[in-house]
Amino acid sequence: MFDDDNFFYEESQGKESQGTENPASGSQIVPSKWKCIVADDDIEVHNATVLALKRFSFDDKGLEFIHAYSGGEAIELIRIHPDTAIMFLDVVMETDNSGLHVVQYVRDVLKNRFVRIVLRTGQPGQAPEESVIVDYDINDYKEKSELTIQKLNTTVISSLRSYRDILTIDMHGKGLRRIIDSSSSLFKLQSMETFASGVLVQLIALMNPGLSSMFCKNTAFSIEDGAASLVIIAGTGKYEKAAGKRISDVVSPNLLEIIDKARKEKIIISESECCAICFRTNTKLSTLFYLENCPSLSELERQLVEVFTTNVSVAFENVFLYGQLTGIQRAAIESLAMLAEYKDTDTGDHVHRVAELSLHLSKNLLVSGKFTDHINELFIEHIGIASTLHDVGKVGVPEKILLKPGKLDPDEWEIMKQHTVIGGQILRNTARSIAYENYLSMAAEIAMAHHEKYNGGGYPIGLKGEDIPLSARIVAVVDVYDALVSKRPYKDPWNFEKVVELLKSERGEQFDPHVLDAFISVITQDV
Repeated sequence: MFDDDNFFYEESQGKESQGTENPASGSQIVPSKWKCIVADDDIEVHNATVLALKRFSFDDKGLEFIHAYSGGEAIELIRIHPDTAIMFLDVVMETDNSGLHVVQYVRDVLKNRFVRIVLRTGQPGQAPEESVIVDYDINDYKEKSELTIQKLNTTVISSLRSYRDILTIDMHGKGLRRIIDSSSSLFKLQSMETFASGVLVQLIALMNPGLSSMFCKNTAFSIEDGAASLVIIAGTGKYEKAAGKRISDVVSPNLLEIIDKARKEKIIISESECCAICFRTNTKLSTLFYLENCPSLSELERQLVEVFTTNVSVAFENVFLYGQLTGIQRAAIESLAMLAEYKDTDTGDHVHRVAELSLHLSKNLLVSGKFTDHINELFIEHIGIASTLHDVGKVGVPEKILLKPGKLDPDEWEIMKQHTVIGGQILRNTARSIAYENYLSMAAEIAMAHHEKYNGGGYPIGLKGEDIPLSARIVAVVDVYDALVSKRPYKDPWNFEKVVELLKSERGEQFDPHVLDAFISVITQDV
């Protein structure tokens, strides 16, 4: 095929090229390496490549060689090692164009756009350079006879620079996508954590990929008094599972001093291969980034980080304020729900249990694939709030009827049934003041219809089957279950087995069969 003895030769005598971007380091032992697949059917080509690049270093990383002796082996190895940085690929192996088939498979089937592919050939007539470059997604094309050690080093360095920069751009994109995704999840319970995680990924990409890092917030609104400790919101690397822990329980005393200094002085500290960045919003919420194994920041990098954190602080403050607003709304709704239950000896606990069980039941239905046209994450969040108001209409029922220890007479029962109409009207009128669909709209339909029966024999209207709103069908099962297992003025609690037996007997009668089956699964999974 070609003269193996002349495959690599020195361009200048007495001078050995090490292909290093940082020759001052002088380190031959590196913590990690760039993966390099050598795909060629000639073993001498493998040996010569390894020999020529054995002392190569780029960004303080050497090369890890992975050897393939056919196109089929090359495909299998790139499948196993998708993080390969560079592939030296012979054109002619088991077939005259097997290398070109490998290129097509890597780019079109595996969708690997990251690996830098250097096509090498000893028979340029088999694959003309111009047509190969035009028709195939390769990054370089070399004839084996023209590759000296110096040119090989140059090729590897340029390929790795490109690979590194593509990874950096990709990480930037992922960080931005996570921040964008977090903005759509601000109505979720974990929106603060999701947003913090996205911000952290973007900051890492801005400074240096692959760092171990944490994102923290102070639990106090003001940090001057030092009364509250820092708690980790999100982390990567070895801190990935540290969310919710106090910093003092995670890092060493020396690192804690650096973090505390950045926190108190509200500055960027870059020293001892770590970086602590603290900033503060108008709400006096203190937030802090901490990154390990981080090179010292240049002045330009420091300015970029300052601009980044300033912009992020505005968004972070909005997330924080939204969380406060949501908390206030929940507290107001719970107070309203408890007002309807305040005469009950089970004050407040019933509505909380109904809310929790309705939430679990809705999640179970979503996971099981039931009612996918109705149930989504927003539905689940809304029902967790709206279900607490299912009996708010009881405020319009006289106390003597609510607390009567015995059975209600027909007239009293008609008055009691009106709590569904009262609650539905109150919540519907309130919901109209909000322009879009909201949890109050769901609360109104639950309050009105949670005593309707699947067979049409319920009240106040006599709705049947799927004419009953799904939210009301869910709460109907949960409400009856909790009423039966709880002590009431007119009854003692039933045992669990008896309650489950009664619920099953009402499948398709009082309760939606699919909803009931899912609920039985929820309440029996831990029994």
